[in-house]
Amino acid sequence: MGMRKKRMAGCEVKPASRLATSRDGLDPLLPGLPGWDEKQSRFFEIVTLAMPGLEESAARIARAFPVGETSACAIALSSATTGAGFERWPGMRDEIATGHPVAVALSKATEDERYPVACDDTVRALSAVAGFQVSGQVCSIDGVTVPAGRSQLKFLVHARWRALFHPMARVQEIYAGNPVYDRVMTTDHIQRQLWGFGVFEFVGYLDAILSKSPELFVALWLRRWEDLDRLTSQAGSQGGPCLSEIFGTPVLLTLKTGDRDSFLAPWAIMSEIERIVEIANQMRARRGITSAAVRARVAAYRTIDDLMADESEIGKHIRGLLLSSRFVHHTMNGSNQAFADTDLLARLKSSVACSDALQKSFRRVECPNGEAPALLMNGLDLAHFMPASLHQIWLGLADQTGPQDCRQILRDTVKRIKREMWLSIVILANICPPTAQSLTAKLMRKVPVQLAAGEKRKYVKIVRNEPGWLIVYPTAMILTDGAYDADRHDGPAIMAFVKAKFVKQAERIEDLLLTLPDSFKNILKKNVTSAIDSASRIGKPGWTRGAYHRAWFEPEAEVEFLRKCSNFILYDEKLDNVAKGFDYLSGPAAQRSSGKFVPQPKRRLPLAHPLENVQQIFRRQFHDLQIPEIIPSAEVQQQADRKFAILQQAARRFAAWSPTNFDPGLAERIGSLPAGGKGKPKFAWALSKSEISHSKDWSWQRDWDSCGRI
Repeated sequence: MGMRKKRMAGCEVKPASRLATSRDGLDPLLPGLPGWDEKQSRFFEIVTLAMPGLEESAARIARAFPVGETSACAIALSSATTGAGFERWPGMRDEIATGHPVAVALSKATEDERYPVACDDTVRALSAVAGFQVSGQVCSIDGVTVPAGRSQLKFLVHARWRALFHPMARVQEIYAGNPVYDRVMTTDHIQRQLWGFGVFEFVGYLDAILSKSPELFVALWLRRWEDLDRLTSQAGSQGGPCLSEIFGTPVLLTLKTGDRDSFLAPWAIMSEIERIVEIANQMRARRGITSAAVRARVAAYRTIDDLMADESEIGKHIRGLLLSSRFVHHTMNGSNQAFADTDLLARLKSSVACSDALQKSFRRVECPNGEAPALLMNGLDLAHFMPASLHQIWLGLADQTGPQDCRQILRDTVKRIKREMWLSIVILANICPPTAQSLTAKLMRKVPVQLAAGEKRKYVKIVRNEPGWLIVYPTAMILTDGAYDADRHDGPAIMAFVKAKFVKQAERIEDLLLTLPDSFKNILKKNVTSAIDSASRIGKPGWTRGAYHRAWFEPEAEVEFLRKCSNFILYDEKLDNVAKGFDYLSGPAAQRSSGKFVPQPKRRLPLAHPLENVQQIFRRQFHDLQIPEIIPSAEVQQQADRKFAILQQAARRFAAWSPTNFDPGLAERIGSLPAGGKGKPKFAWALSKSEISHSKDWSWQRDWDSCGRI
């Protein structure tokens, strides 16, 4: 204890790398301590480079815990880490502050000459909220633009959730009283069938709250969960009126979990859509990073210093692969390794060579130039990530919605997943048109057949990069069921509008409308499996990485899980047998020789317990996180507060775009659950006794669809 107190008081420690700091007060988490060897120092230096913001978070935690302070620092840290300048990662469930991508987009939208005039009554109501400022027609709270009136609200909602609209939609014409225009240029009709409401209803929901409670509206608009929790915790309880009656909002959802969750669920769902779109934009920005480029760049490195000096986008991505499962748990790559554990470059090359997702033949949708993308999120490429995320949003509602919502939300799996695909293509058309084009070309490929006299073509040829693609395909996706189903009475008016607005593409759109209802038949199982396998079920460790709206209500959901991970574990024979028996072999399909399978020499799981392996690498850091809870001491309390703050920072980034989530090893579990367990919440990750056996060959389950891969 004495040594710890001396170090925390500011004793200078000689850094082992240019990334280590000497007087940050949190030196047990940084290299350069007694007992560190060159391997640990170099590896930690690379890890810090691979995880942007890690060093800054450590410094912030250190500043929040000066000597002599106790648990009040942990509370203060929550607000200290959400201010301007906070190093955030794409896809974090965080508050919108100055510099946040959403704040930047809102500020840019106000520069449009079409930005509406502010409503004077709303400006006066917002002026009572702390942090209010007004400049001309632009109002802001703490530097972030907020709408003043319904016209500005509609304009800024369009700016924030632009991906949910037709690429050619005009903000001044949507929701302006023309139902035909809204049916063609918005995706509200599809959204209502997936989660019970569309953007139009969401605008009405926000507008009602803005008129009744500007403080609550600001909390929703800026995603301030602490304020939302405070403002809605007591309302609607003890037999009083429900929240929708108090704030005059339409009832968009009725959930079994209570009035408060029902009231806030629309906000959480739209915030989750905003989060997955941000991640998709991150993947689009780096779409030039392909598996072939990664393999070539890694092969060109001669020393680990070459990687350290590589500041290109692909070099930064490869540094992130040093946190991949096949690098950290190198026993997954086979036992015949001709290099030492300390040879980081050799371990990197081995992990890249053994990662299925970085090989040419791995299942994914290829780029338009025919190359295979290397960027994955939770094991999914961009083309699969979007529909899987939309399916997870539905999964988050499936067990909570009551009979009132069954009238809108589809329960039929085939119909619902088709609509998820149509909406995904519209979203991707706004984010990355080449990916949307590749997806349609792959999944809608139909060979035109010879037509008999007078017969109308049922299937049309899908052409990638055809002229007017951004008009033809999104329009067809939005209208594919409307003109023949729920909006049949508006069918003639809709088609007349399409012919008048899109004169050159109208005939092509009409042809596609005959094809789409029968398209995507081969991806239903893929989509469900990808959604289930890419994230744990709600409430299980790691579930917040999925697109579940409930994660917004539980910002510290993973803290307990991470706390357990930061405690040392001891050798357990049963767990060791599971790891060895779960001989989940990967690689090409096993070859038959004399009627027997000959497995490839690499595994799905490491021989050693994964957590134990990581703790061996970071033993020094884990050791300083151990807390003797039975000793009543102010210093122990401070150590516990510091540990909680560290775990809180980790939980904030758990679902974000990071090396732990774009690990190519995560792709190997997609569609590879034991037979009979797919899609079943209670058994999706369970192992039966027969499955815990040594050298069991499950490689035949790798190609989990009848086509092998797409």
